[in-house]
Amino acid sequence: MDAKALKSSLKTAVENIKLKKYVETVKICKDILAAHPQHSRALVFLGKAAEGLNKTQIALESYQKATEYAEDGDMLPWQGLCAFYEKHAPKDPTLLSDVYTKLIELYSSNKQKELETKYKLCKHLLNQATYTKEVAAKCFELCSHLTDESEQFEVRKDLAEFCMNSEVTEAKVMLHELCLLLSQTSSFPDDELDLWETHTKYIYEKEEHLKLVLQWTDKMLRAYPHCSTFSVIVAEIHCQLSVCGSFDSQLVDLATVKLNLLTSQLLNFFNRFLPGAPFTDSICPEKLSPQLQCCGFLFQARKLFEMKSFKQVPAVLEKALLALNHVPRCLSTCVSTYKQQMDDLKLLLNFKQKKYQEVINVCNDEGNAEFVKRHCRMLSISYIEVGNFTKAESMLGEDKALQGYMELKQDSLSEAFNLLTAALVESPKSVEVNLWLGQVCYLTPERLSEAAKYLLTAAKLDPTNEESFLFLGLYYNKIGDKTKGLKCIKKAYSLNAADDKICLAYVDELMALGYNNEAKEILVRTTQLASVEHCKWAWFRLGNLMIQDGNFTEAANCFQQALRSDSKDSNCWECLADSYVKRGSYAPAILAFTEALKINPNSFYSKYSIALSKYKLGLNSESLEQYLEVLSMKPGYIPALKGLGDVHLAVAREALNQCIYGKAVSNINSAVSYLTEAAVGRPNLSCIWKSLGDALNLTFHLPLNSRYKCPQLLTDITGSSKDLTSVEVDGRTALAIASRCYSQCSHLNPNHSQSWHDLAVNYLSQAKLLSEDQKEKKRSMLLSAVQFCLKALSLDRGIAEYYNLLGVLYLQPDIFDALAAQHYLILAVELDQKNAVGWTNLGSLYLKQDKVTLAHKAFSAAQSADPKYVECWVGQAMVAQIIGDNEAMDLFRHATDLGHNIEGRLSYAQWVLQTLIENKGDNSEYFKYSIEKLEAVPTSCYALGNIIDMVPVAQAFDTYGLLLERLGLYKMAAKALTDCVQIADDDCPNMVHYRSNLARVLCKTGDYNSCLDQLKLQAHQSEYDVSVAALACYKKRAYSESWEKYKELLEMVESDEMKSHIYAALGMLSVKCGDAEAAKTFFFQCSQYDAASTQGLAAFCSLALLTGEGELAVAALTELLRCPDDADTVRLKCMFSSYMEALKGELFVSRNHLLKGIHSNPLDLALHSQLLTLSVEHMPESSESVLRLCDSVNSVQMLAAVARLSSGHVTSALRLIQKATHTYPGDSSNWVLLLCVVRAARSAADTGHMTDSTESSLLAVSNMHRTDMKESLLEWLNYFTH
Repeated sequence: MDAKALKSSLKTAVENIKLKKYVETVKICKDILAAHPQHSRALVFLGKAAEGLNKTQIALESYQKATEYAEDGDMLPWQGLCAFYEKHAPKDPTLLSDVYTKLIELYSSNKQKELETKYKLCKHLLNQATYTKEVAAKCFELCSHLTDESEQFEVRKDLAEFCMNSEVTEAKVMLHELCLLLSQTSSFPDDELDLWETHTKYIYEKEEHLKLVLQWTDKMLRAYPHCSTFSVIVAEIHCQLSVCGSFDSQLVDLATVKLNLLTSQLLNFFNRFLPGAPFTDSICPEKLSPQLQCCGFLFQARKLFEMKSFKQVPAVLEKALLALNHVPRCLSTCVSTYKQQMDDLKLLLNFKQKKYQEVINVCNDEGNAEFVKRHCRMLSISYIEVGNFTKAESMLGEDKALQGYMELKQDSLSEAFNLLTAALVESPKSVEVNLWLGQVCYLTPERLSEAAKYLLTAAKLDPTNEESFLFLGLYYNKIGDKTKGLKCIKKAYSLNAADDKICLAYVDELMALGYNNEAKEILVRTTQLASVEHCKWAWFRLGNLMIQDGNFTEAANCFQQALRSDSKDSNCWECLADSYVKRGSYAPAILAFTEALKINPNSFYSKYSIALSKYKLGLNSESLEQYLEVLSMKPGYIPALKGLGDVHLAVAREALNQCIYGKAVSNINSAVSYLTEAAVGRPNLSCIWKSLGDALNLTFHLPLNSRYKCPQLLTDITGSSKDLTSVEVDGRTALAIASRCYSQCSHLNPNHSQSWHDLAVNYLSQAKLLSEDQKEKKRSMLLSAVQFCLKALSLDRGIAEYYNLLGVLYLQPDIFDALAAQHYLILAVELDQKNAVGWTNLGSLYLKQDKVTLAHKAFSAAQSADPKYVECWVGQAMVAQIIGDNEAMDLFRHATDLGHNIEGRLSYAQWVLQTLIENKGDNSEYFKYSIEKLEAVPTSCYALGNIIDMVPVAQAFDTYGLLLERLGLYKMAAKALTDCVQIADDDCPNMVHYRSNLARVLCKTGDYNSCLDQLKLQAHQSEYDVSVAALACYKKRAYSESWEKYKELLEMVESDEMKSHIYAALGMLSVKCGDAEAAKTFFFQCSQYDAASTQGLAAFCSLALLTGEGELAVAALTELLRCPDDADTVRLKCMFSSYMEALKGELFVSRNHLLKGIHSNPLDLALHSQLLTLSVEHMPESSESVLRLCDSVNSVQMLAAVARLSSGHVTSALRLIQKATHTYPGDSSNWVLLLCVVRAARSAADTGHMTDSTESSLLAVSNMHRTDMKESLLEWLNYFTH
């Protein structure tokens, strides 16, 4: 390529670069380089084009080749490479530095370009992270060549910052030089503060001439007046210069220094030690010199003392003393001055804090006469304050003021007044004399009016003396000016908030005037700042304020804090207990009151509060004892009398829930007695009358035949009687008295809605007890109850109980209003969705209207609201009963288990009785579970027995009697059925049934005459009545009458089974009459029926065996074996089959029959006894196996032992009875027999022969009669010994 074409191509490449046609440029440059490979311009253009195409690596290589092939003086390749490096920083910063250096050489003829490049080189070098000596030196040199002042200043500033990051000495030196140069032109902007701080610290450390440093630092402080570093350095220099004597020595003595004598810089330093001023890092005390620390802390202590922040002063003085210990010895004069000032300040601090004994101790321990002389007056006052008047008098001299003050402390007010008046003449402007004179006048009633004059004078003379304002406030309070009193005490508090006496007076004044929030703020602040030991009073009052605000937990915490400082304060323990009582924590309250009693055993309030707390916890017996102890200390104490009444009332309610009616009646009587006595003492207390009404109103839930003791004062309707003698009243009278008590309560407190509600409940109770012929009175009482309830609602519409009562009232038959009842009951449940009583009553209303589904839903809602509410379960059971669900019985049983309820218990008992009647002889799973497994009969009998007196209904007593008969309690059953007959009317349709049941039970009890008398009262005797009469005549051995009755019954019955039983009875009756042939005839007739009597066949077989008619016995046994099997029939079959085989001599067959019966009924005692007798007497070889078989039956073991004893086998008998006693240790019969057998064994061992076994057996029988033995066992033993 020729020169012309080359020039044209280069020109085209330049134009393309300007037009950003980099691809064409690359093509042109490659063509040029193909012809001229070392053409530097083409390489530069190629690099530029590649850079434009973001091909940085190609661009860098092109620029580097261009610099290699560039001719001397050709700057373009180096400019291109420099521009590339500036845009794309190389990993090695020296590459760019080298390029700048080369350009500086190339620009030697162009000064402007040269300076610009040098400036860039400096900036590039200073951007490096770490300091190097070479870089700093080079930059410093380059900077000296710059002519532009702004650029030169900027480079020097950057260089200075570069040197600041290094601790190298050379860097510090260069930094110092740079700062000196910079200070000549700098305007000291804020962004240069760090630079000047570093430089100032450097020269302060290195410069020996402090005045030069002070001049420089003053210059910096004027530029940066808020910089603490310069202030500290100035202050330190001033202090050092002062110590060296260059300044006024007053600057050292901070006890006499005034702020206006200090330089502005030193004042700025000390201001940073003012209380509350935070220390910055640069003024942290640990970084100051020891003498400067001591100056600052002593200044701070003085300021705190002036501000009366006495509790912070000791800590600051400790810091000052610690700094003073590090001051050089050469400054001994300064050290002694500081030490003296600190000692004086400590003593003055103790005096101001009223630590007079510590003042005395310090002065005595000091042993320095000069120190004591300097503080003689302070020491004298301290002796007066601690009561050491002898020592104080020796120091007073002629000081009449102190003499008067000492007389004031000794309560010699007249002498004190004279002395202080004389002192006032000598020193009319003495603050202390005026203050003490004011105190004397304040304490002297006849001079009270003069107190204000002296106290006001003292306050004017020294407006910072808090005691003057304190006594002024007390004076104004004493004369009744509470407003001025509060202002003065507030002024005293503002002057010295750390004084507990002033703070206490201020808080008490605020609380007395009702400013509780302000008082609380002060108390909270006091408790936060002071330790627990020194602010008991604050915690105590804060606790009382918390109680007033209802914050009982915080109150308890406050009292606990107060007790930490003084655990022997009984009042504080009582307040702590009160806070526990207020929040309902009665157990901790009892413990706190007990602690108070340990400190003060005669504390009447603690004993009363313990009784009340135990009542709240339900510890009624302990509460009664405590209340009685309170009354023994203070007879007639109304709260204790009311408390006793309330406790007895609570016990009565418990007894009522447990159906212990006698206990309930007794406690009601006691409650009425105590509450009446309280009402006589304070007839204007509505709460006493309410409790009286509650006690008497409880009689509604007790049996109507109960009698109660009421004072004549209550029974007198006119109210004129004051007699407290008790008279007996019935339940109706008690309810009437209760209504008068509620009326008195409403009269005393007409806005108390609960008393109106209770009065309505009482009227409802009275109306329920009225008879049917008193309908008008009943209606009137119910309407009055409605009005009372509406009155309660008008006073408080937010109580669901009132709406519920209105609904119940409108459900009463005499004023029945279904819509009104439904309306109020729905309002009750809407007001309280968890109102189980309201839902139950609503369900009862729906049940009464035959709305079974709605009733079921209402009862279900009640069950959800309170699963333990009995009545809702009873209602649900009634629903189940209506729809014919067998779960009704289970629901009634559950209601019975839950608690006291008449309807539920009576219904459950009737269900049990009905189930027994309908399932007689049934062994179904339902019967076994509901009756046998759940023990339904004893459970229902117990439940019904608890409420039977509350149900004067014949059917209830009849049910109760039948259940007792089922349990074998015949005498109790006879009593219940007798009450049933007495309650029922003669024209009652069930009277025949009731008399029949009574006659049957009387016959079972052995009262045959009464049984026959009851049956004679029957207008028409049924077959059953005649059979009972015949049995009663038979039992009383009136055989002829019994014969007639059975003959009569035979004509009445029609069933073959009954006729068979009657013939059996006639046969047994014939045997008793001695007519065996007639008996055989009757027994034979008995056996001729298909459903023959098993008892008759057994008797027939027995008679045949006794008369020796074997064929007849076999025939009777054959008929017996045909009878259906049950427990009694199986036993009879086995026993008679065994007898028959034994008579034939077939003993093993006889034994097998008995074993078969035992297998069918393992607990049949008769079969066990028969088998044991057969084995012992006739089959001794098998007796052991038989005994093992009978091992589980205790009675059989005893029989076997007695049998062995009677037969003379004492050893065998002893073994058997030992085994029985070991197996059944709780059976007393075993122990009796064991003693008898041991006696016989010992006798045999002593005499060598057996004693009369009959005697031992008789002894066993006589002893067993004294124990609780079974009748069958006693009969067997009696028979065996005769």
